[in-house]
Amino acid sequence: MLLKLRHNVSQALIAELFGCSQPTVSRLIGRIMPIITAALTPTADAAAKRDLRSIVRVDGFLVPHGQLAQEHVHLGHVLRL
Repeated sequence: MLLKLRHNVSQALIAELFGCSQPTVSRLIGRIMPIITAALTPTADAAAKRDLRSIVRVDGFLVPHGQLAQEHVHLGHVLRL
């Protein structure tokens, strides 16, 4: 399942790697995906809200600001807007 999510490989390839059939992989993904979604949705929503407050997009480049910028000052990159 994580192989599918992380690398977006086909179900046929996953089946070949694990020595099972493609319908078996499809069935397992169908059963496990709702569980993973339910478990990670609150975490993902919180991370999205945090990132939305702490990153500004300037010409397609993500620029940290606020607390996130203060945490990265030690890298030597200072950006003033």
